[in-house]
Amino acid sequence: MQIVCKKCGTVDDYRTEVKANNHCAYCNSCGSFIKNIPVSKPKMHFGKYTGQYIDDITDRQYLQWAFNNLEKLNARTRDAIQKQLNIL
Repeated sequence: MQIVCKKCGTVDDYRTEVKANNHCAYCNSCGSFIKNIPVSKPKMHFGKYTGQYIDDITDRQYLQWAFNNLEKLNARTRDAIQKQLNIL
């Protein structure tokens, strides 16, 4: 997932500051706020692994099925599943 500054267009050149439950991303080039990045690890919100952190799931077939067949996965969940598949 790329983080792009909407003000100057810089890609993946940012620093983070922890505030409340988020990491706040700020552009290193222009210093403007980019976005909040959640601190918590992504969890499965459906199926037999509901409530479990994605990086704790070792069922490769299930993760592959979810990645290939569930079109409405948000980008954060999809990225976490892809990362876990790469590890497995």
